[in-house]
Amino acid sequence: MSGLLNLNSVKARLDKEEATNSELTMRQKIAFFTSEIDRVIKENLYHQSLEANIEFAWFNFGFWEPLKEFKADFNLNFFGRVDKEVAISKDQNFLYLAETINPAHVGSSFSDISEAQIKTQVTELNAIQDYYKAKGFDEVLFSIIPNPVSVLRTENRPDNQLIQRIKSHPDFKGKLMDATEGLSKNAASNFFTSDSHWNQRGAKIWLDQLNTQLNRFVYLGN
Repeated sequence: MSGLLNLNSVKARLDKEEATNSELTMRQKIAFFTSEIDRVIKENLYHQSLEANIEFAWFNFGFWEPLKEFKADFNLNFFGRVDKEVAISKDQNFLYLAETINPAHVGSSFSDISEAQIKTQVTELNAIQDYYKAKGFDEVLFSIIPNPVSVLRTENRPDNQLIQRIKSHPDFKGKLMDATEGLSKNAASNFFTSDSHWNQRGAKIWLDQLNTQLNRFVYLGN
């Protein structure tokens, strides 16, 4: 999260776009956006999940599925082993990204986040809001999507309450949309069992909440 919700990251995107719109010719703009696409591709080309992504793209064909399923079942049932990037929930009903349940990983719902770290993130969010409003935006709405593991509660252990701690921090001046409560109702129906993402039902819960918030902004603005 800190890699995205920081002022320098916001400035790098917004200032660059403004410079492009105000200083470049149409031909230059096209060349600029093409180079940006290339840059993004190159930056993500060597992502740590590259091998898994390539394997999915190359071998995700129907005739491979029985063999892949047999291999996965064999490794699990005979060796108690799964891919290092995933973890099985304690109730055996869901697959998670391993990093989301590993307390040593910064993206884990169980990582130890100090009050000082929360305050630092709150300060950063306040700065982002001030920056956008100085650019002419009327409202700024933050949304942090909770990890499925912190919603499904399959691990029987307390999480770090990151979203709630930011939202309720006395120094936080912004608006933070938290979908945790909505997703927690009939939680098992809101997430894929074999993929660490919400399903269409879960996504709609977040989208409905977003639309409600946006309509509130419009109403108050009028």
